Amino acid sequence: MSLQQCTVDGKAGWQWGNGKCHTGRTGKERAETEGSTELGEVLHDLIEVVKEKQVKAKVSAPKTEAVKTVVAEAPPKRRGPAKKKT
Repeated sequence: MSLQQCTVDGKAGWQWGNGKCHTGRTGKERAETEGSTELGEVLHDLIEVVKEKQVKAKVSAPKTEAVKTVVAEAPPKRRGPAKKKT
């Protein structure tokens, strides 16, 4: 989305994307503020998603390696009942 010119009731103004058309001396500033707020919210959500994925990656990678190590070091499984030593 971007800042663009608009008209409402025959008055020139500014709007962010398809948002409200702001008229008057501070119209452009208000539209820019609306846009930066919207972009800030999107950026915040994106950062949260990235953080969540990083945390999951950090947690799952060591688990995977630990499981591989345990499996590799485990003695082979026996088949059938254990034999008694006499």
